[in-house]
Amino acid sequence: MDVSASQPARGPVRTGHQRRERMNTIAGVLTAAAVLGCAQAVAQVQDYPTRPVRIIVGFPPGGGADAYARLLAPFLSEKMGQPIAVENRTGANGNLATEFVSKAAPDGHVLLLSTSSAMVAAPHAFPNMPVHPVRDLAHISMCVESEFILITNPGFEAKNYADFIALARKTPGKVIHASPGIGSANHVAGELLSLRTGIKMNTVHYRGSGPIMTDLLANQVNLTIASVALAEPYIKSGRVGSLMVMGKQRLAQFPDIPTSVELGVKDLDQISFWLGLHAPKGTPKPIVDKVQELLVATYKVDALRERIIASGQRPIASTPAAFTARLESDLKLYGEIFKAANIKIEQ
Repeated sequence: MDVSASQPARGPVRTGHQRRERMNTIAGVLTAAAVLGCAQAVAQVQDYPTRPVRIIVGFPPGGGADAYARLLAPFLSEKMGQPIAVENRTGANGNLATEFVSKAAPDGHVLLLSTSSAMVAAPHAFPNMPVHPVRDLAHISMCVESEFILITNPGFEAKNYADFIALARKTPGKVIHASPGIGSANHVAGELLSLRTGIKMNTVHYRGSGPIMTDLLANQVNLTIASVALAEPYIKSGRVGSLMVMGKQRLAQFPDIPTSVELGVKDLDQISFWLGLHAPKGTPKPIVDKVQELLVATYKVDALRERIIASGQRPIASTPAAFTARLESDLKLYGEIFKAANIKIEQ
């Protein structure tokens, strides 16, 4: 019997020198591939963007997010060297826009402009949403931020924060707090205020801030929590009262309004109105970094900065790492508030 015929064929026996040569060849091939990959990545980011860029906004025209996007677009377009189109994909409190961008090609040509409510409140308000805003996107930069201000109707008997707290404790559930929507950052701020002070308000939810201001001025509700951009003209005209800025520092335009930090209300300074820029998850880091760098360059244009500041907001161009850390921190805090306040949304 020929035993050798039943054995598997063997390759040639290599000497130590031959093995070293083979390993060197493999290493050379891998190095060349790595160099080629790096070169391609560099070329990709140098060429970006290669066609028009779309900024997706999850809210209708006329709102704060849409207004900022349309203000930013022409200035950022000039830095990018490509047209920028602002596209409104409304519905589900911004969730439809988030889902759309999460499924777009991860090449930086489709970006999302988000709100704080859509990013860090929505995951707790809608736990079954198909995409997670923080986990399923690449985060580029926070763009603008604005503190919230606690404002009251013109006839409200409490004219300062201390009187308001005393009244709310004396008449639990009687003070009517208007919210622009259940699960919104404004609503969450109101719930946190109640948790930290032990007061109980009667919260009424509206469909946006416009109807709230109509009822507030008509003394139909007692107070609301509004962004600086919304509240500023009403405060300056004396049409509403103001009790507190939810932040660390007093505002230059309202130096007499005390801050939540001064008043000892913990964590309220972490609840704010902000807008952020995101890309689909998997977008190459060099492209994410380049968009952030272009935003920084855009904010050096005085005409843009002045218009943002005039709108009651602060221009911010945080790094992707800093923005991601802020998102994680806000997501955790909002989760704690949703749980403690037992905020539930019927779906």
